Amino acid sequence: MSKLSADLIQAVHAVEAKYGSTSKAPYGCPELQACHQIVLKMAGSPEGDVHRQIIVIRRLMKRELTHEAIALKLGLSLSTVNKRIRQIGAGEGHEIAGN
Repeated sequence: MSKLSADLIQAVHAVEAKYGSTSKAPYGCPELQACHQIVLKMAGSPEGDVHRQIIVIRRLMKRELTHEAIALKLGLSLSTVNKRIRQIGAGEGHEIAGN
């Protein structure tokens, strides 16, 4: 697992500890902003950014967020989120996600 992935997991746990879940966290709270910053760093990484997006989107889908909410939280376009979700459905990205 990369350092950014580990940092993101810790940041998400901090949000969940304070608010119960990421979906209950108010938009703009410092803990959620920390998650957004880490995701932006991950997305900016030239190698493996698609797989990282797939991992994060899969985790957010498990929390039953809508596609629109995922796009908003990750700072991605809705079309990018939908494309990654189709890739998840096709079984791509599982070798990195460990699922």
